[in-house]
Amino acid sequence: MVGQRIRTRSPAPAWAIGFAVCGSALVAIGAAQAVMGFYLASVLPWSLAAALFLTRQRAVELEFRERSLFLPESGESFDYRSLQGVRFKSMTRRNPVYLLFETRAVCIPGLNRAEKAELYRFMKDFLLDGGSGDLKSPLRDYRQQQVELFGSEKVFSYRARSVFLPRMEIAPFLGVAIALVTSGLVWTIVAGGSAHNAKEGLIAFACLLFFLVFLMAVFAAAGGLRRKPRGIKHWDKSELVISPLGIALVQGQLQGQMSWSELNHLVFKNRETSGAPWSIMPFPFRYLNLKLSGANILVHDLYDRPLAVIHQVLAGYWRH
Repeated sequence: MVGQRIRTRSPAPAWAIGFAVCGSALVAIGAAQAVMGFYLASVLPWSLAAALFLTRQRAVELEFRERSLFLPESGESFDYRSLQGVRFKSMTRRNPVYLLFETRAVCIPGLNRAEKAELYRFMKDFLLDGGSGDLKSPLRDYRQQQVELFGSEKVFSYRARSVFLPRMEIAPFLGVAIALVTSGLVWTIVAGGSAHNAKEGLIAFACLLFFLVFLMAVFAAAGGLRRKPRGIKHWDKSELVISPLGIALVQGQLQGQMSWSELNHLVFKNRETSGAPWSIMPFPFRYLNLKLSGANILVHDLYDRPLAVIHQVLAGYWRH
């Protein structure tokens, strides 16, 4: 793909169009029957249509250079060597591809099955290297010892990645929540401003309160997506070294080394796609289970290479 410059397609905002048609129909009925209630009812579908249209996935222009991916519109450049993952939920056009670089995730919408397969084949080669050579203090010395014994081409090392699921996953839900609150606010102001509509005003105010609760729930979910993995203290110091001798792992309070003879079974747990390397399942639903005699060691999906790649390296040494 080097030398290619492509512009992806933005998926058609089908739901936005549907709500806009519904809002137009309510306005037409209100005009025909001279009933104010239909005009007020049209506020909700029109608000939803606007929210979904504004939060839709936008088309993006990509230029595949020899050593980096360039985005002409923003002027950003991403070195292929900083790639930490290629993720998409399915092969259909409506699900975007996320290229997880060290600095941020690049969202690429509107690709069909063949285009996704081509992009994945091109990008996956940058994930099959020896991993991260610049480890920090926990396992840096251990990795250096293994390199001196076996050579750098036989030692694989990984550290905690810097980019997780993109925040934009929550954008449509946040837009819908704001649209609901806006509709409830309009209803409350209009119904509450009339002395003859006290009952309608109370109903509108109740709807507004319910929509506000929904908005707060969406904000809480958005905060959860922005945060890094929970449940593992000092996850950002996690490191993993794989060599012909065995495995060394630092992951929260779990620290230690093991030889290949101690490993009885290796399981890749991926609840959504049964081990496919393009899964977008969030932490902690994807992990590697290293089964020893009397103990299980879970390697979580928080490293700067996909778990499928790490599983491939582990399986290669273990079965050798």
